[in-house]
Amino acid sequence: MKRGLKRLFYQNKIKLICYIITFILLITSSILLTISLVRLNNIETFLRIIILFLVYLFMLFYIYKGYKYIVNKNKVKYIILDIVTIIISVIFLILTYYINIVYGTIGLLANRSSSYYTGYLIKLKDTEEIKKVGIISNEDDIEGYVVAKDIIKDNKLNYELVSYDDYEDIIDDLYKKALDGAFVQSSYVNYFNSNDLYPTIAQDTSIVYKKTITKKNKVVANKNSKLDKPFTILLMGVDSTLNNIETMNSFNGDTLMLITFNPQTLNATMFSIPRDLYVPIACKNGASAKINTSSVGGIECVEETIKNLIGIDIDYYAKINFKGVVD
Repeated sequence: MKRGLKRLFYQNKIKLICYIITFILLITSSILLTISLVRLNNIETFLRIIILFLVYLFMLFYIYKGYKYIVNKNKVKYIILDIVTIIISVIFLILTYYINIVYGTIGLLANRSSSYYTGYLIKLKDTEEIKKVGIISNEDDIEGYVVAKDIIKDNKLNYELVSYDDYEDIIDDLYKKALDGAFVQSSYVNYFNSNDLYPTIAQDTSIVYKKTITKKNKVVANKNSKLDKPFTILLMGVDSTLNNIETMNSFNGDTLMLITFNPQTLNATMFSIPRDLYVPIACKNGASAKINTSSVGGIECVEETIKNLIGIDIDYYAKINFKGVVD
């Protein structure tokens, strides 16, 4: 071995430096790729082993062939080998980058435990004084009831509260002047616009009070954060036009897709639910409506409605709006 190193050392110094630099690049990229693949625990284990075997087999090939070409002064073959090795090293680095992005995304998916809910107290713009206010009767409605109660408490409001089973009746009485104000969910404008009930509601009303709260998700509690077993994701395309939909959990779910993913085989099945499917809505005491309106009651209402419909447990969810599609 000493003799081989001496022979290598006495070769052209430029070739020797290129050989060392390329080898360092190759071993660095190989180690980074190895770390990234190891982090993807329980995902295609056999395939990852094969990839790592080929990576280090190529490393040994480069060490042997590079030494042989330099010592034997085979300039053309050495240059070709060096260029190929640099390209492969760059590919390793690119793979490492994208694997880390996927890993980070999965980590966010698995560890996200809270959502934001925003509720409003609104009035018609020509209303001068608020005395009687409509509020949703369902205590499980976070934006329409829980946040509304917080607004009352925080601002020490002393309104006469009138309970309603649904938002349509609240807004109907608001327009009839039977109410001076109404507690509504954050997506009330989109909801009533999309249903052609009150197309000018954005121009007709003004927000008197607004509050956002953070609530721990029931849907991600006690889930397997390693994602090493098959799981189901609810993917929603929502009609929000806000830049940040994290602050709004009430919306129309106009695209509803279930994706069941097996992390050990990388197989996925997808199932799309028509937005106008008429079903019992979980957060409306079983009253039937279009399934896209279930999301007005928040993510938990959507999940329970879908679970009751098709009997599949939903482990995680993701949502995107119009601006997300543009981006």
